[in-house]
Amino acid sequence: MAARPHRLAPAPARRGGALSDAEGGAGSVTSDLRREAAVFDHRFDEDTELSGPMTLRLRVATTGAEDPRLFAGIEKWSHGAPVPFEGPYGYGRDLVAQGRLHLALRELDPVLSTPHQPEHTFRTLQPVRDGEEADVLIALSSSATLFRAGDELRLTVAGRYQRPRNPFFGHFPTHYQPTTSGKATILWSPGNASTLETPVIPKT
Repeated sequence: MAARPHRLAPAPARRGGALSDAEGGAGSVTSDLRREAAVFDHRFDEDTELSGPMTLRLRVATTGAEDPRLFAGIEKWSHGAPVPFEGPYGYGRDLVAQGRLHLALRELDPVLSTPHQPEHTFRTLQPVRDGEEADVLIALSSSATLFRAGDELRLTVAGRYQRPRNPFFGHFPTHYQPTTSGKATILWSPGNASTLETPVIPKT
C-alpha cells in the first residue's frame, strides 16, 4: 500500500474545489456548517484501487459555531452520477468511507496513533475560538474500492451527518449531534497543505 496525499485546491464558482497530487498556492473554502458542505473532487487518469484507511488533515477555522463538529465523507462518482454503495446492513445510501470529529476533542493520542491512522484521546477539551486556525486529523473508515479511469472520488466536509438517519445504524433514538450554527473555513498554503491521504494499492 502506498499512502498518497491529495492536496485541496480551490475551483471557481463552487463551494469547494479539487484534490490535486501536486502542491499549489494558498487558498480557502468557507461553508455554512448547518446547511452546506465543502466539496472536493479528484478524477482518476488510470484504474486505481484504494484499499485501507484514509486520513483527512485539515487546517480549519470556525466562526459563530458554539460547539463545532465536522463530518467527512468519500463518494465514488462515475459518468457524472454517484455510485450507490450498500453498507454492512444493506443500507443503500452508504459512503465509500466516512469519519467525524468533535473539534473540542481534537487532541491526538501519541501512543495509539500511527503514521497513517490518527487516534484521539477524547479526554481533554480544547476550546474552539472564533477565527482561530487549528490543525485537525480525521480518521476515515477502511474501505476497498476500485476507481476506473475517468471515475471521480468526491470528498465532502460538513457540520452534520451526511446521510439520512437509519435505525440499523443506531440512529434512533440516538444520533450524531450536528453543528447547529456557524461557518467553517478550510485553509491551505505551500508547506501547510490540507490533504486527503488515500491507500493506493500498487499495480502488479
